Amino acid sequence: MSDERADLILNMLPAIRITQDEHGAQAGRGDYAAQRARSRFRGMKLDFAGIHVRLDNISRRLDRVERRQDLVDERTP
Repeated sequence: MSDERADLILNMLPAIRITQDEHGAQAGRGDYAAQRARSRFRGMKLDFAGIHVRLDNISRRLDRVERRQDLVDERTP
């Protein structure tokens, strides 16, 4: 390899290294964003589960009130 080509390559190496560092930083930010999204999704699933439980409880209580007030025409299984 000629000295001219070697010098050209050696001069390009710092720029390549900087670009690789930038790509690594971008990947790190993307990983962090994905982790935050997964965490928020888990929180949403817990919220939905809590809402489901509350709705079930309200439904049972409403059924009980309807039965006690004789508002139900037929008994449903």
